[in-house]
Amino acid sequence: MNSKSKKVLFKTLPNFASIFWAIIGGAFFGWMIFVIYHSRSNSLRATETVNLKTAEVLYYICLGVFIFFGLWSLTLVLRMKIITLTSSNLIIEYPFFFLKKTISIGDIDKISEKDYKVNPKVRRIVYNIHDGKETVIYLFSEKKIKFNSFEILEYRELMRKLYIVKSRYKYIDL
Repeated sequence: MNSKSKKVLFKTLPNFASIFWAIIGGAFFGWMIFVIYHSRSNSLRATETVNLKTAEVLYYICLGVFIFFGLWSLTLVLRMKIITLTSSNLIIEYPFFFLKKTISIGDIDKISEKDYKVNPKVRRIVYNIHDGKETVIYLFSEKKIKFNSFEILEYRELMRKLYIVKSRYKYIDL
């Protein structure tokens, strides 16, 4: 490996807005789990329309839904990415998993971009949280790598440099 291939051309940071929303979601669902779990002894009782078994089933379904969304919010934080572009590699790091994927620029078949929006709908009102782009990198090994502008900061600059490196890579004497 020569010194040129080790040169870092660009390194992204995770998008702190996405981390913020994931932490807020995790805190909200964690709080709801706490409230629901600790209110079980007072709230589960048979009524004229609902027997105790049905109340317990509904309790566990509701608790399960909140646990699912709480864990989903946590995985958004854990899947945080740091992308490093060198003159010969694209390196994707997942710091919480101590995982690093290194993709040679020569292994990239094509790069495509499409719109990426985060628009939750609450009571028929659509909130625009993020309006950006998603990139799909297709490798010759038929694998795909996806990342979007909600996950990383300076997405546009990374893509500009990635296109430049990809176009120049085919002219490098390997």
